Amino acid sequence: MAKQKYGLGRLSFTLEDEQLQLQFCGDYCCRTHLPELGGIIQAAFGTQRLEGRALRCRQVTASPLELAFRLQDEAGTVAIQSVWTLCPQSGLFSRRDRFCNTSSATIVLRRFLARFPFAAGDYEVYAQHSRWCRESQGQWCAFNSGTLKLAHRWGRTTEGGAPYAALREKYCRHALAFHVVPAGNWCLKFRQYGFSNLKPMLIAELGQDDEDFQLTLAPGESFEAPQILLQLLPEREVESGSAELHRYLLEHLAPAVPPLPVVYNTWLDKMTTLEVPRLRRQLAAARAIGCEAFVVDAGWFRCLGDWQELADQAFQGQMALFADEVRAAGLRFGLWLDGEAFSALAPVIQEHPECFVSSNPDAAGLLGGNYRVHAASPAGRSYLFDLLSGLIQKYHLGYLKFDMNNSSGYDCSGAELASFSRGWFTVIEQIRRAFPDLIMENCASGSLRTDLQTLQIFSSHFISDNANIHEVLRITQGMFLRFLPGRLFRWLVTTSTGDFRPHGPATPAYLVQPNAATWLQFSTYEAEFGLLATAMGVMGFSGDLDALPPEARKTFAAVVQRYKQHRQAIQNSEGTLLTPVESMNRPEGWLVFQFFDRRSGELNIFAFHKVCDGDCCRIFHPCGLPPDWRGRDASGHSCSAAQLQDDGVQIAFEYHQHGDFQAQWLSYSRCEA
Repeated sequence: MAKQKYGLGRLSFTLEDEQLQLQFCGDYCCRTHLPELGGIIQAAFGTQRLEGRALRCRQVTASPLELAFRLQDEAGTVAIQSVWTLCPQSGLFSRRDRFCNTSSATIVLRRFLARFPFAAGDYEVYAQHSRWCRESQGQWCAFNSGTLKLAHRWGRTTEGGAPYAALREKYCRHALAFHVVPAGNWCLKFRQYGFSNLKPMLIAELGQDDEDFQLTLAPGESFEAPQILLQLLPEREVESGSAELHRYLLEHLAPAVPPLPVVYNTWLDKMTTLEVPRLRRQLAAARAIGCEAFVVDAGWFRCLGDWQELADQAFQGQMALFADEVRAAGLRFGLWLDGEAFSALAPVIQEHPECFVSSNPDAAGLLGGNYRVHAASPAGRSYLFDLLSGLIQKYHLGYLKFDMNNSSGYDCSGAELASFSRGWFTVIEQIRRAFPDLIMENCASGSLRTDLQTLQIFSSHFISDNANIHEVLRITQGMFLRFLPGRLFRWLVTTSTGDFRPHGPATPAYLVQPNAATWLQFSTYEAEFGLLATAMGVMGFSGDLDALPPEARKTFAAVVQRYKQHRQAIQNSEGTLLTPVESMNRPEGWLVFQFFDRRSGELNIFAFHKVCDGDCCRIFHPCGLPPDWRGRDASGHSCSAAQLQDDGVQIAFEYHQHGDFQAQWLSYSRCEA
């Protein structure tokens, strides 16, 4: 058969003698010197290994925006469908692979990974390390031999790593980015292969983690691999493609949401200590500054899985009455829940053992979950739906915060939690359809399961348990690279030192923030800095709002009111980093974020700077605006996209020898010429 060529955007393939090869990804050559390293799949079942020449491409279906390949092994035991789709609005490629047992016997699938081979060269990989309170911290890594495997803790898809990586070669003018949309446990592998005296070839393989993958497939059964997104970044730096990624996510993955409410959460007031008189004071303060939802966090229930109220603590069995008070004040009432983890102490474990799977036998304490709901089974899914819908109806919930403080545990079924994950999210989707006005927050133990799968299900996503404002801004930079920033929920955790004004009565009262996730260490902050940092997405508060002095309450209320005027645009924006991604360990410098809502044409720019270093005036250049865009700022001055992008925006702060971080927020509404 003569060589055939297929193209999809800047991807090119060849097919010759039933051998399918990816030739180029943008500027990246994908030709390898070893035939076994070629092809687009690495699979294994039984004692068979399928890659390179072991897979035959039997059929190609081509259209301007899609290529579909059908591959088989020589014996016709299995069939693989690989569908590649180009999104013309963003330039991103989506890849979906399916493995089907076409034989008459049961087989055990041991590996099924998407492969991207790259020719000999000098490569670097950008990966993110993600741990509690230090999420999404990335760096470039150069390695010339061996395998770099990115993975995570069971079920917690962004604990340890993130399902995202970038790749660049020394002489290529742009980088590549890979995103896995997880279904359970995922992995990304980058393997350097040496051959003779050649520079190493690099093979990227990604998808369902294969460490414990042993999936039994009966005749006719199939397995769908996690969706993969491939992005040709415009430049060599990871910051260069965020707006295009967000454009794709808004178009294809993120659900449409109403303007999401400003939230008060009880957790970092007195944590699990819930006292109704104090809660009433916090409710009044939250209402006064403009909060629209009041969420009772952990401390109201017996144990995980026993979601009955405590009879002698907290609300003493009368939480429904307090919920009525919240609604009477004009706010939604919400609850915290860890819906997939169950303590061994929960009676339902003995009553319905068929609905649960042992996951963390050594877990203890109020938030310790020894079992996970058996979401892969109809019985487990039915129980979970009834549990959640019962709580929603009992308390007339307008807001539900889903936590995930426990690992999902080892999956003895061999599916690497794929079946569990799909079952769990099926139930959450059923809840969303049954209660369309319910706001569902993905807390995920402070963003330890915040990925492109959760993006499709939940309304908002907690960015971190870390309440340090500056450190959360650094985390935000990392999240821009792999997530939709306008759907990230963050809270400003605060209290006051009362009337302590050591520099004179004319100075503002001190406001205090935690240095991390608790009040064991704390520091002061400037009010507008904290408020504007919190406005970049879904806005929330925790701590002791009742302690705020009158001038602080006035400032809080004013910024919340301004936020409400812009939140719909912010929550549906493409984000661009106008300053480089930097480590949380750098407590100084500039951080500038651009939010552009393509539908309304609204542009918001948030700038943050530590004013004691003297570097207090700079020009930043917005980018990615439509050529015909024209905007007007708050003063009434209008400018074109070309003027704003070419001339830039001057941002200046007043130098203060003893000052800390301060903030500015620039807004432009679209206007006619």
